[in-house]
Amino acid sequence: MYYLFQQRDEISSVLFYESCETEQQLDDLMATAGFPVMFIYDDITKGIRIINDYYDLQQCHQIINSLVR
Repeated sequence: MYYLFQQRDEISSVLFYESCETEQQLDDLMATAGFPVMFIYDDITKGIRIINDYYDLQQCHQIINSLVR
C-alpha cells in the first residue's frame, strides 16, 4: 500500500495522508492532491520518496510511525 503524505503548508504542523493500492492510483492521487505532497511511503518495501525536502528521512519515519498503524 502507498501512503501519500500532504501538508497544507510548511507553517502548518497538521499532516494527513491518503492511501492507495497501486502505482496508477498513486499517480492519480499525486495529480489531484489538494495540498502539497511532502513524501510517499510504500509499506511493502518500506521505502520513502521525499517530494518536498521540508522533512528529513528521520522525521518522515517518525511521522509514519505516529500516523500509520
